[in-house]
Amino acid sequence: MASERRSGQVKGLLEHCLEASKRRDYATALTFVELALKARETDRSISLINILDHRVAVYLRMDRLDQALKDAKAMIRLDPEDARGYIRSGITERRKNNKLGAIRFFKHGLKKVPSSDANHALLAKEMEETAEQMRIEIVHSQARDPFNVLPFEIIEMILSLLSYRSNIHLLRVSRSWNNIVSSSRPLVDTLAFPAPTRSITTRMLNVALKRCRRLKTAMMPPLLPDVAGYFCQVLAQRGRFPALQYFHWKGVPNYADWLPVCQYDLRVIFIDSEITPISVESIVTVLRKCRSLQMATFRYVSGRHDGPVSLHSDSLTALKFHCMGSRLDSGLKTAAISFECPRLRVLSLLHVPTGVLDLSHMTELRDLKVFGTRIHRISLPTSLRQLLLAECCFHGQLFDPGELTPRFNELVELQILDCGGPIKFLFDCIQKTISGKLSKFVITVNEEVAPDLITIMSMPWFQTVKSLQLCDTDFISPHGFQHIKKCLALEELYIERAGSLGTFVSDLIREAVHLRRVTLEECPNVARDIIPWAKERGVEVKISQARTPTASGRRIVEIH
Repeated sequence: MASERRSGQVKGLLEHCLEASKRRDYATALTFVELALKARETDRSISLINILDHRVAVYLRMDRLDQALKDAKAMIRLDPEDARGYIRSGITERRKNNKLGAIRFFKHGLKKVPSSDANHALLAKEMEETAEQMRIEIVHSQARDPFNVLPFEIIEMILSLLSYRSNIHLLRVSRSWNNIVSSSRPLVDTLAFPAPTRSITTRMLNVALKRCRRLKTAMMPPLLPDVAGYFCQVLAQRGRFPALQYFHWKGVPNYADWLPVCQYDLRVIFIDSEITPISVESIVTVLRKCRSLQMATFRYVSGRHDGPVSLHSDSLTALKFHCMGSRLDSGLKTAAISFECPRLRVLSLLHVPTGVLDLSHMTELRDLKVFGTRIHRISLPTSLRQLLLAECCFHGQLFDPGELTPRFNELVELQILDCGGPIKFLFDCIQKTISGKLSKFVITVNEEVAPDLITIMSMPWFQTVKSLQLCDTDFISPHGFQHIKKCLALEELYIERAGSLGTFVSDLIREAVHLRRVTLEECPNVARDIIPWAKERGVEVKISQARTPTASGRRIVEIH
């Protein structure tokens, strides 16, 4: 009985120590620890390192750091593979503001203590926190101007990664910063006024031009007529900007203002002239004179041109040709327009009065987008990878009967949106296409398209699709939806306005192993309880149902 009381004596004293510490009676707590050390001569149930750990904790509370460090080192000597000694030593050194000494204890502990130790993670955490404290102290205590320390090459690299506006803000830091920033990229080779809050004046333009010693990029916002006229005069000075390659001007007040750029060896040109539409003659001039031009964008083309128009460039790889007007009435009046750009890879057309769209000779074309255009006859190259037809009208015999139907063996993305008239020509091409490349398919279904679409959906060419979007699908029968189940690689599905889906969606979620997202717009027959059921199977389902307008005229949309 007496031996049992002796075996629990040290444990009881340590418990009394903890209780006194909670009351912040650290003197009493220290007395209990001292008694526990004496009692250990007869009671060996608690290890000496454990008792010392308690005494170090009390010493730290009493701010007796030397005694705490002495006991902590004794803990390390007792068991070099126990993390507690290193943690107590490091914390004590850190309290003494000797963070370098604390780091040494932590590093030594990480080498000696096995990862299986219960306190190994705490040891690593204390090491990281101490290192971070040292880093912050060094930054604040030894802060220096980076422009006086870093090599000029590194400074230039950093400045080039910042936005143009950020570089303008750096000019105001100090005179030395102004001298360095104003003589580095992008300010020496870029003329820009990003998101201006007030109208650009001639003085502001002159200040920016003086910084541009090697002007390569000019990005101009809308300018007042007098400022635009002055800028035009500057551009007209031959030899002023021999390195100019990128020219972007939005809101040009007069198409003649930007024509002087034709004397430069441009790579990119972007002209947006809603106020005064761009004439097709000026575009022909630019393409003829800028023989290294690679990318060109012309928005708001309009006017009348007698005879056919031919846009020719041997260097152009990307062209956006957007006319004013609508698909029924283009702002450009011309008999015909053709594109003679053998290296063109990207082409975007808007409200172009083509009538006949013959691009079969452009064998490098990869991406074609046609918006709001009336087409009577069309001929496309077999090299297309992305094809987008939106709000187009197709009339008459679209293919020349003597021509062979092209095969789109490289086609990856096909989008047909809100197109009027038959587009059977496209489905005829698809039926002869090798399967295995299609990744994205988007189409607005109508009564004329539906039969051919169902035929296409049953073909192997369709079964490789990963992203599928079907709009106005009431024209597709329930049997037609079953073909989608054969798309084993399907990841995303979007269906709009389908009233007869039945159990198709739940069956597809159950069977399609790669399906991750399903979006249903105005599909009233799909129950909402499919959302949590699909989530359990790793599929995100979003259902939105449009409501009729309220009395106040607002439209409520229900989203699940």
